[in-house]
Amino acid sequence: MGVLSEKIASFARIQSLRDSKSNIPVRIAGTDVFGFLQGLGNNETELRFLSNSDFEIESGMFLITSAVNGNVPNDIPVGRIKMSDKHKVKVVLGAEMDKQESVIILLFDKNEKYN
Repeated sequence: MGVLSEKIASFARIQSLRDSKSNIPVRIAGTDVFGFLQGLGNNETELRFLSNSDFEIESGMFLITSAVNGNVPNDIPVGRIKMSDKHKVKVVLGAEMDKQESVIILLFDKNEKYN
């Protein structure tokens, strides 16, 4: 799972969501609580900067993408919350990158129309 970071002719570079430079907007499914999924660079990710700091996060809650900054489309499942404490919310991504043999690339425009 990742975001297109560079495209030249028929070549594309995808930035993994686990990359320490990765930071995508997400929403806790079924809520109006937003945050950012931050890669830690060590095959782990954390949910940070919640829009509602009083929201009670529980293990097993699902995360979906949010188009708040226009870089990703809405409502694509990303992962689920593994554990939470007051300062760190670990996230398990929906795909195991080391076991993937192929990828699907979704193209979309700012009007949320998929190609």
